[in-house]
Amino acid sequence: MDLKEFDNHPDGCSGVTMFGNQYCLNGDEGIRKFFDQVNNAKSLHELPNPLFPLPQFDDKIAAVSGKLYHYTTADALLNIIKESKEKDSFDLHLSRIDYTNDTSEGGKIFSMVLKEFKDIIGDNELIYNFILPYFTDTQVTNREAFVCSFSTDKDSLPLWQGYANKGVGYNLAFDSKLLHTNGEVNNFFLVPVIYDCKLMCEITSCVLHKIYEFEFAKSFKNDSEEKEFEEMILEFCCLAQLAFKHPSFSYEHEGRIVILNSKSVEYKQQNGVIKPYTKLSLPKKLFTEITIGPLIEAEIAQLTIKNALASHGFECKVDISQAPVRFL
Repeated sequence: MDLKEFDNHPDGCSGVTMFGNQYCLNGDEGIRKFFDQVNNAKSLHELPNPLFPLPQFDDKIAAVSGKLYHYTTADALLNIIKESKEKDSFDLHLSRIDYTNDTSEGGKIFSMVLKEFKDIIGDNELIYNFILPYFTDTQVTNREAFVCSFSTDKDSLPLWQGYANKGVGYNLAFDSKLLHTNGEVNNFFLVPVIYDCKLMCEITSCVLHKIYEFEFAKSFKNDSEEKEFEEMILEFCCLAQLAFKHPSFSYEHEGRIVILNSKSVEYKQQNGVIKPYTKLSLPKKLFTEITIGPLIEAEIAQLTIKNALASHGFECKVDISQAPVRFL
């Protein structure tokens, strides 16, 4: 796929939010290197995965935004603190993808991408029919995909409203680079969310064209090799569906942790619904800062939260929302 196609994107920018940075395709070497890697790949294992930070992006991500923020309620924060007692780690709860607040998550929203994907490949029904079975709701739900959401926005009124009990909650700050490093050890993905349908289609098309070429250029030596190939496609397609959200959610500036094929599923109730979730254990040092919501009595809360965190082994800076609101 010719890079000139990408330079014609509206405003000359990709629309990919890589933890706070809008990567422009015009002149941005990171994105160009990604497409060069795809075009020059000689084997499946040389294909880059564009849906979580690549090594060449690490320095840029750290320089642009070292922090990701998880908005949550006071009850959820208290549970995190309590459950971490006498441990060097704490647990985050990841919701199964079909129980998130976006009803179009997964295969439903990705149907938008498939329409544009078909336009890009034109009359090549072979490629389209080869790819189509991998992009379905069942491919995501069957793989037990669980997510935990973060934002690059530290003090967002819509996020306080939607995820932190209408401003009577907290957000927890994490170092994105440390999260990414931890993910490599503990088998989770740190995925930047893309809200631009055209761009998501272009990235997906670029990678899947290459995968398609490999399949038909390669003779599999055995069933195990063929199964590995199919598993790689399934993982990419699943992550692609989990990385794309409806444009109406773009104000969230989201990055998310994704776990596939969780072996440990638990259940809790929320608003009367029994929801499946899985726990992810992270070192306490990854939790670096906490912000008190705009509708909490800040002076009292600041002292209390400092003591609670310190008594359970957390070393966190405590900050206060600067949003000047009386109610949300």
